[in-house]
Parts: sequence; structure tokens; C-alpha cells
Amino acid sequence: MEKDYFKDRTKESTSYNAIHIGSNVFICTKDKQRTAKTIDDLHLVKVTAHLTKQAIHPRGQKVKGVDTSTGKTLVGRVVYLTENGNRIITKNGNLTVSEWYDVHKNDL
Repeated sequence: MEKDYFKDRTKESTSYNAIHIGSNVFICTKDKQRTAKTIDDLHLVKVTAHLTKQAIHPRGQKVKGVDTSTGKTLVGRVVYLTENGNRIITKNGNLTVSEWYDVHKNDL
């Protein structure tokens, strides 16, 4: 997961205090960690529980959440926080999914 594809994520994705129950975040599930390259490989979930108890975790906080599109409960590491569930918070600013692809088109 943390190769060069998601290097623009903010430090807040690693911080326990920045991730709130009920907020929407993009997570990478365990089965996708080695292969995830794009935002489509991640899941947008509504956080229901913190699973990492450390204040800071370098690979992202592990959370449990409900997938916003399927309703399934998923567990994964937070890659991106979102603004109102529709803008991805990155070091490059708050982006829509299409803007994220424009920024990363040379990385893919």
C-alpha cells in the first residue's frame, strides 16, 4: 500500500485523534495492501471503531467501518481523510476523485 502511490496523504491519517467515529475515510483493506495503486483500490467507509490504540501509527490508523457503497463492514488502514465524504484531503489540497487522478496521472 505505502509504496509511492499514496505519498500525498497527510500525517493526520496516522493520528488517532484526527479520526473520529462517524467520519468518512478511505481505507486500504489487508487483501489490497500489496496491490493498491489508485483511489479505486480503496474503500470509502464511515468509521465505527478505532482498532489501533497508539496515538500515531506510521502506516495509518486501523479502523472498522461500514462501506458507503455496499454497506459491508470492513477493516483497514486509513489512507486518506475526507471532507464531508466527497473531497479527499491530501498534501496537494482537498481534491475530488477526478482531481486526484489528474494529480497522479504520471504515477499510474
